[in-house]
Amino acid sequence: MSFVGVWNLVKNNNFSEFLTHVQIPWYQRSFASLLYVTVKIEKKSDIHYIKRVESYFHNSTEDIILDNKYHTSDEGIKRLYTVKDDIINVDIIGTVANWKEKIYNKNNNLIIEYTFNNEFASQTFEKV
Repeated sequence: MSFVGVWNLVKNNNFSEFLTHVQIPWYQRSFASLLYVTVKIEKKSDIHYIKRVESYFHNSTEDIILDNKYHTSDEGIKRLYTVKDDIINVDIIGTVANWKEKIYNKNNNLIIEYTFNNEFASQTFEKV
């Protein structure tokens, strides 16, 4: 998959509105605008990837398991991962909000799109 690697954030689009949707406090949203975010995606097997996010306001490790089943994180968030045409589609049922994500490579950039309440946000990353 073309999204494996280490990526640095270069652009947010409507991301503050997405963070508001998932009820992130305003002071953490202000850190998000600093653009210091690194995403590391590692392949463990044909259906298992690890996604690590490192930033000033949020650090996480997420198992991406492409088996068309919901998986519940330690935080109680349910995620269903599917892949089609080298795009990972994620359906998220959160504890306070729900949304959808798409993760893919476009023009050698990693793109993560967020769809929520008929709104759209995205982040663009360059490979390190």
